[in-house]
Amino acid sequence: MRRFVAIPVVFLFVAPAALAGSAAAQSDPARSPALTAAAARTCDRERNGDDFNGDNFSDVVIGDPAATRSGRKKAGVVQVRYGVNDRATGATSILAQGQARIGGSAETGDGFGAVIAMGWVDDDGCADVVISAPGENLGSTKDAGVVHVVFGSTAGLGRGKASLVLHAGSAALPGKPASGERFGSALEFLQPSADASEPASLAIGVPLRNVAGVLDAGAVDLVTFGAGGAVRAARTITQSSPAVPGTPQRSDRFGAAIAGGSFTKGCEDNKWCLDLMVGVPGKHRGAGAVVALNNPGAGSPYTGSRTWTENSPGVKGSSERGDGFGSSFGFDLESFTGQSYLAIGAPGEDLGSVKDAGEVHLFRGGMKDDYLISQNTSGVAGVAGAGDRFGEKLLITGYYTNQYGMALVVSAPYEDVAGHKDAGTVAAFHIASGIVFGSSDRLISQNSPRVPGSAAAGEHFGSALGEVASGLLVGVPDDTHWTGGAVLRIPWMIIDGVQGSKKFASKSLTRSGGVRFGAAIAAV
Repeated sequence: MRRFVAIPVVFLFVAPAALAGSAAAQSDPARSPALTAAAARTCDRERNGDDFNGDNFSDVVIGDPAATRSGRKKAGVVQVRYGVNDRATGATSILAQGQARIGGSAETGDGFGAVIAMGWVDDDGCADVVISAPGENLGSTKDAGVVHVVFGSTAGLGRGKASLVLHAGSAALPGKPASGERFGSALEFLQPSADASEPASLAIGVPLRNVAGVLDAGAVDLVTFGAGGAVRAARTITQSSPAVPGTPQRSDRFGAAIAGGSFTKGCEDNKWCLDLMVGVPGKHRGAGAVVALNNPGAGSPYTGSRTWTENSPGVKGSSERGDGFGSSFGFDLESFTGQSYLAIGAPGEDLGSVKDAGEVHLFRGGMKDDYLISQNTSGVAGVAGAGDRFGEKLLITGYYTNQYGMALVVSAPYEDVAGHKDAGTVAAFHIASGIVFGSSDRLISQNSPRVPGSAAAGEHFGSALGEVASGLLVGVPDDTHWTGGAVLRIPWMIIDGVQGSKKFASKSLTRSGGVRFGAAIAAV
């Protein structure tokens, strides 16, 4: 759940060099000027939870999983930008495997930074970040995958206590590493409110795990943290688990996408109130399904859990091979009303003869009131095109306008723009006060006014989405203007034609050889 704040209109013009900072400051967080006054800081999640280092400014973490590190290609790095929401030039630091408090070692193909999530793991009030390296080899076990839990501190991310390194068979996690399962392909926190007594849990998607001999059936490992951020308990959830509906089938990819939240009204009054939505996009020959796990933190059996497909009662559309229903999620609660919004992507949906155009289901109050959205929906901007994959990434935000409006943000990173193949677009829909698509939606590309850059073939604008109070974060990992990728912060107000944008380009990663900067984003 996001905090709702009014956003002043501020025009920022920032030179790329100022954003980049010095190479020394990037490679060594301790030398970053904004991190040197750590002793005067205090982390307080209730007062200002949007913070890794206690300086009261919002921060952003950006993954470049294809970056070279220590001469190892595609080892991956993660960049931390402090104060991105509120200041033109916050400090910048690099996280990478092999650093003293990160653990592991940078190896070819690790893909560190492929998936990132933020939450509060320990009890120090500083936000923490979880970073996966799904291509990590463990001994002779290829592409087994690991997840790093990197703790925030008043000195910054990765500057406090040592990170946890999780994988199958470690820290009370069941099983053992297996070749090709790419542990950490999806990440989601089950995060109680700041004043709750329940611990945080982390859901780790392992969609390529074999289950009972069934190839790529998929699993979710659920890790519950205790005092100080130590692992208190861990369990594996599959379609073979007690009371979990369905049966494992080949290439189901259970756990390819995950969303956590209070999907049941009144759930926050219960001890275990957070539910888990698990995408199974390979189910039924790729038609897809979603499994709702009821209160998974309470442990097995998962009584009350159920499965939805596009053939389920109350779900619009029809289930067809290759739709990929459950490939992506967006979820948030409206603070003032408690109304929940859940978006489910089906980016492989064919619209008539238009293949893989994509569509999105938007539900209110749990799996109710399904609104079906595509670029063929009446009044919606743009035109559905073959291979657009509308719904590839989803975000529901309460930061949309300074009137506290809720919005659904949908990316189509393979949409053509002005003849530029796969340039990519992002659509934003105002959804708080009644859902009438076409009345207030905006279609954004790098050809839009006051959006930095220009649309070009193969840039995949919208490959990742994030949010801060002042703007939408859009990953463009294959940007051709800023070689090596970029993240654009597009102020919410620009959607209404008011404010300019701030750019984060791969120039900040020159020491690490930026390759696909912006492939993953986590912001607080």
